[in-house]
Amino acid sequence: NFANHSYTITSGSESFEVRGDSLFTKITFNYESNSSSSLTLRSTNSNGKSFIKSFTVNVLDKDEIFDIFLSKNQIQENRPLETEIGELTVSDQNLSAGVVFELVDSLDSDKFIINSTSLLSGVMFDYEDKSEQKVVIKATSSGGYSFVKVFDIVINDAEDINSISLSSNTVDENSDIN
Repeated sequence: NFANHSYTITSGSESFEVRGDSLFTKITFNYESNSSSSLTLRSTNSNGKSFIKSFTVNVLDKDEIFDIFLSKNQIQENRPLETEIGELTVSDQNLSAGVVFELVDSLDSDKFIINSTSLLSGVMFDYEDKSEQKVVIKATSSGGYSFVKVFDIVINDAEDINSISLSSNTVDENSDIN
């Protein structure tokens, strides 16, 4: 019968605490910095007899997203719709296959399209109208964790064709076809 036992931590008390007959964490664990933590417990019964045992508590890795990356953030003006701007990835490469990228409705996001992991143009950009666009992208892992980031997309200037001219606008009658 363990109802008459008291429990104390003899090592590992910086990370854990005992309340009654339950063990609780005192810190937030991060798998990437430490995948396990050790502690030693002493169980003492009402007669004063005690037993000491060490435990290893394993930290479970969650599919967290800490950042979103875009391989390129520039597009030349006057490119056709659905021109690829760049490829999207997340900070945890183990998640890449299970991440869903989506546009967040704000800023200039309505001018873009996401196709799987590719950021595409949703309009034909005009440098003279606006040389930079902002797009908000949300990445969500299969475990439901998400991260949102704003990207500045630079619109590069291209030489605009504003007029067309002919070297000559006359032709001789009855001339050969050239």
